Amino acid sequence: MFGLFQSVRTKGTRAAIAAVQPMLGGLQSFAGPGIPAGMWQDPYVLGYINMTISMWAKLYTNGKAEGGELGLILIDVYSAVSHQNGLAITSLAADLTQQQHPDFIRGMEDAMLVFLYGQNRLNQEIHPVLVQAKTDAAAMGKANDKVAISGLMLMATWYKEVKRLAADR
Repeated sequence: MFGLFQSVRTKGTRAAIAAVQPMLGGLQSFAGPGIPAGMWQDPYVLGYINMTISMWAKLYTNGKAEGGELGLILIDVYSAVSHQNGLAITSLAADLTQQQHPDFIRGMEDAMLVFLYGQNRLNQEIHPVLVQAKTDAAAMGKANDKVAISGLMLMATWYKEVKRLAADR
């Protein structure tokens, strides 16, 4: 009952943290212990996380998380999940958006692909990441397992890039 009276910021922040934390929790199995150095400055990572935060916040607030409110949600989530200065990370992400940094944009597009697939809203059934994930899922005997396919898509995008960062340490 009390959830009905939560602010847009609170709802959006909680939903986005719940979406991002498992991504970060899975890093140790792919990238070794801890967070790879430079992760919170990497354009691809910031694009991916920014889009993930934005989409989950908008979903759980029925589209009300926008503008300044969305900016505050981004700051709150980055602060919570990075244990660093969320304002500084959000500012860097805003700069990368303004610059149209290609890796930042690629991270956003990859996050959007995984999100839309998970929400049954993906119109590009021929996207190479999705095609490969479906092929791999079928080889595992999970051809119609949406969770397995989403996980494989996450591995082919987010985890692949974070693993690259960890290798560069």
